[in-house]
Amino acid sequence: MYKKGLVTIIGLSLGMAAVFGGCGKSEKTVEVEAVDKAETGMVDGTAKETIDITETTTEATTETISITEKTSELSTEKAVDVTAFADFISDPYSYEWEKIGNPEQVFNWDGYQLIELDGDDSPEMIVTSLNECSPTDGLQHYLVLDNTDSGLVINEMADGVASAGGYRGTLYYLPNSSVIYDMSISAPYGAPGFTLYKSENGKIEYKESAFFDPNPEAGEEALEQGQWYWGSNVVTQEEYDSKIDEFTDSQSGIAFNEIQYMDKDSMMKELNK
Repeated sequence: MYKKGLVTIIGLSLGMAAVFGGCGKSEKTVEVEAVDKAETGMVDGTAKETIDITETTTEATTETISITEKTSELSTEKAVDVTAFADFISDPYSYEWEKIGNPEQVFNWDGYQLIELDGDDSPEMIVTSLNECSPTDGLQHYLVLDNTDSGLVINEMADGVASAGGYRGTLYYLPNSSVIYDMSISAPYGAPGFTLYKSENGKIEYKESAFFDPNPEAGEEALEQGQWYWGSNVVTQEEYDSKIDEFTDSQSGIAFNEIQYMDKDSMMKELNK
């Protein structure tokens, strides 16, 4: 469906470019003719008006060509994305990606949603298993898919409550920023932690982390006597909070676990609109 529209737009763009190329030549002819007539006694105002009208028309046709070319480019990207995502939905495990936890574990990937993560007008897709967590680590697993020039890139991530109880966290993404971040607390003190990721050419890359390190030797005052860290650097709590707000646009990300996921059939219909 998308490919048929794409062929039509490209044909229109090429046809218009050919016609407007001819208009460019006629502009030069009119300009010379008008100047010649002016030199032979024709009213100067008439000749100048003819030139101005031709120049305006040429500018308009140039703008039209530019708009047509941009439309063709967007249509091409859309068609590729639809094909790549639909193929993945049809057979996820025909693709290879780096897995978290047990690499032999098979999920029933049945939740899908399109998002705009990196602001390139070509959507990414988040995939999850709506009704099961990993029996290996107890976490909710997600796949973040991006169609790039080199093909479909698949990233696996996870959040939730680890079966061992040491980690409780939530993944968020900031639309149009390439940023994904994790806000967590760790047992046994409920100490906060933060991890920052960025999408680079479709691959989700770890960037930096921050955390609070309680002092277990202080007993009940373990949290009061702990240290805040950004990477390996000791910081104040105010500096910690300020940097998190800076990287997360004041923690305005959208939680992965609050996304309204579609089932397989609904997403296939969405992709083929």
